[in-house]
Amino acid sequence: MLLFNWILLVNSIQTEQLLNVFLSAYLAQDRLNIEELSSYFNEKIIPRLETGELTLATYDKDKLIGFAIFEKWEGQSYYLAEMAVLPEYQRQGIGKQLVFSIFDQDQDAETILLVTEKDNRWSQSFYEKLGFKHSSFQHPNYPENFIGYELYR
Repeated sequence: MLLFNWILLVNSIQTEQLLNVFLSAYLAQDRLNIEELSSYFNEKIIPRLETGELTLATYDKDKLIGFAIFEKWEGQSYYLAEMAVLPEYQRQGIGKQLVFSIFDQDQDAETILLVTEKDNRWSQSFYEKLGFKHSSFQHPNYPENFIGYELYR
């Protein structure tokens, strides 16, 4: 049985578990190496955890298998900052549940925004299957080689 749990304060053990899920999910895509991914995790994800952005973790018993981090954006929008699911748990609807969970967490939420690299067809395909559409959204902290997506409730 899977458990979805919002994490308010992330401790060092959870941070290590999140890193392991992140590395496993993205190394499987064979796009970046472990050093690049670890650097990204330290530069982008750790600060999000430290500032208390909404983090939803998915567990299979005691094992962390996936997570999503949301940042409150303008109006009733949320920015899906990060998401990862262990490869052996992918294609089971867990990613979809993680993405749409923000609508359960905040009944007033209207839009989910995100960016992904232009050459990351895997992510683009996943989000398009969920109903996300290309948009002009651009996160100010990401370079121009990222494209925006949005989904309205």
